[in-house]
Amino acid sequence: MPNNLTALNPEIWAKEVLLARNVAQVVAPTVMKPMESEIAEGDTVHFPVYSAHTVINAADDGTENTANARTATTVDLLIDKHKAVPVFYSKKELKQMANSATFEAAEQAQMGQDLMNQIETDLITAMVNGASGTTYGSQGGGMTDTVIKNVVEAFDTAKAPAEDRFLLLPVAGKRDLLDIDKFVKINEGGRGAEALLRLSEVARNFLGEFYGLNVIWTSNISLNGATPAGYTALAYHGSAVGLALQQDVEIEIQRRALKLGTDVAADTIYGVKVLRQTEVFKVFM
Repeated sequence: MPNNLTALNPEIWAKEVLLARNVAQVVAPTVMKPMESEIAEGDTVHFPVYSAHTVINAADDGTENTANARTATTVDLLIDKHKAVPVFYSKKELKQMANSATFEAAEQAQMGQDLMNQIETDLITAMVNGASGTTYGSQGGGMTDTVIKNVVEAFDTAKAPAEDRFLLLPVAGKRDLLDIDKFVKINEGGRGAEALLRLSEVARNFLGEFYGLNVIWTSNISLNGATPAGYTALAYHGSAVGLALQQDVEIEIQRRALKLGTDVAADTIYGVKVLRQTEVFKVFM
């Protein structure tokens, strides 16, 4: 069936690449995002941080109670990442695309997925670099029930809210969890998924709930170069990590007459940062 959208329309491509980028999200929906609707490279996004309330002895004899003097500071996140996926399509490929809507859709989907993979790789790197100095597990030791209990205790000690606690595992971590009988029994009926219905993009990478942790996995955690070889998983509270991501994807299309083809580039800007180090932990496995 001929493709009626074959003019390499930038608006159409931007819409489809953006859709594919958002569908590919795994980690991004679990972290804090600013309220700003538009960002530009070089902008600074301010995440508010408030002091704790002061508890006083209440006076109910007509004496005036002293109100809390709240102090508010900010954690600043710089929009310093600008990533692009540039592709050259030959005249032959353009003809193939003109005759196949599937070909065009596949290219758009791949661009969006590649952009999100880079965004989430940078997000994971920021968490690894900005995590608490306290680590859990051991290189090459796999993910164990004891390690997960230690992580839960760390969250409790940090007084992290019970909601939105995440354990992010590499692909290899899925097998480790399936070897923990308690994890299998807790999630054997598929229960726990309700907690992430509002994060629909995460659902396909949601393994289950364990000791109050929402366990998800990603293919963007690779085997590291440590000895023995292993992985660095992450435990974090969603509000402890910030991501400011451009709402749209920009598309540039330029014909190259001398090469008998067309350049297509998709790009987006964003910034990532750990907002509260005390609620982000490296978990070696």
